[in-house]
This record gives sequence, structure tokens and C-alpha cells, in this order.
Amino acid sequence: MASTLAILRPSAPAPLAGPRARVAAPAAARVALPSRFRYSPARVPLGSEVAAAGADALFVDYKPTTAFLFPGQDASDAANSAMVSVIGLDSEKVQQLCDAANEEVDETERVQIANFLCPGNYAVSGGVKGIEVVEAKAKSFKARMTVCLAVAGAFHTSFMRPAVSRLESALASTEFRTPRIPVISNVDALPHSDPDTIKQILARQVTSPVQWETTVKTLMGKGLEKSYELGPGKVRD
Repeated sequence: MASTLAILRPSAPAPLAGPRARVAAPAAARVALPSRFRYSPARVPLGSEVAAAGADALFVDYKPTTAFLFPGQDASDAANSAMVSVIGLDSEKVQQLCDAANEEVDETERVQIANFLCPGNYAVSGGVKGIEVVEAKAKSFKARMTVCLAVAGAFHTSFMRPAVSRLESALASTEFRTPRIPVISNVDALPHSDPDTIKQILARQVTSPVQWETTVKTLMGKGLEKSYELGPGKVRD
């Protein structure tokens, strides 16, 4: 643990707390640990600047963490949004659940699937009232359970639109290069190597659903045999 903490200590003068810390700490670990333990991935999924850093597409050291925090900061400001995991339904049923919830709330409280994690586990993001309706209706759609997620706001939806311009500015000032290994986007589950395209997709992923289920299928189709997850929790196991 001591050696891990040593490589995660940033030079930033002020400590992070709350949702920002929950974002920054795993992000720093995912960038630092592979190089520290000489693990060289064959492919990495692109869901944030962290993946680009892991693919050696960034010329920077800890700056990816700074840019990565912008969406979380804006989500913290969006206090009337939330996320919930719906367990036990396929994606079509979850979409029907979202449609039913949206019929009972106004435009500012609408919900959508934000993370296609795996069969039977999909995250829904949106307004707090919309999420409450999703939780109330889930049983009638035969969901096994719902789990309210401890996040700052409705990531991967239009609620995060204010964060896009800030992230684009941060990315514009960050030097990218062609990655040394394939980088697969969680936006479209396709590999990308052009630095400008990667920048565009990094900005798009803030408001786009995470296509993790399809991303894993893409990786397996390309011969993936072993994978490692750096961070807390075992949802992807």
C-alpha cells in the first residue's frame, strides 16, 4: 500500500474531497500503476483521458487528471440530476422503462440509458424526479432491483453539456500523439488512432452513453484473452 500511495501523491497544493476525490484517485491509479509494475496492455478502452494516457497518447504527466475533473465539477453543480443502476432487465426493457418514466416528467427531468455495462446491468441518468420514477416503476417492469449510484450527477447525458466546452478547452491545450497501442472508444466501440479524432471523442463521451458491453465484444473479437481492472469495486468482473 505504501508504494502505491507514493506513486499517487500529486503535486497539487490542495487535497480533493467528495465526488472529485472518487474520480481523481482511481484515475491516477489507472495511469500510474501499469507503468509502475511494467504491465503493457495490448488495447485499452477509451472512456476518458485516462485511457489515452494509458495508451501513451498524451505527452503530459498528471494533467489528464485535471481535465478529467472538469465533467465531475460540472456534475457537482448539476444538483438536480442523478444515476441509478437497473438490474435484471435487458437493454430494450430498460429503454421502455425510461420511456415510461419520461411520460411522467417534464423535459428538464428526462432520463436515458447512460451506461450499457453488461447484460442485465444498465445505468440510467437524468433528472432526480425522473430517476425517482424509474425506481418506482422498475418492479412493474420485472427488474430484480435498482441501485442508486453515489455519483456527482447525470453523467453521459445532456445534463453534462455545460462540461463539454470546458473539457474541449482543456483538451485543446493538451498535446496528443498517435497512441502506441489500439484505443477503443466507449462512445462507438471502435478503435481510433488519429489524435484529433481521439480529442473529439473524449469530449463527446461526456454526453454520450457508455457502450461498454459492445466495447468488450469488440475486444473479444480482436482476440482479448486477459484483462485487468484498476480501481474499486467488482462490477465488471
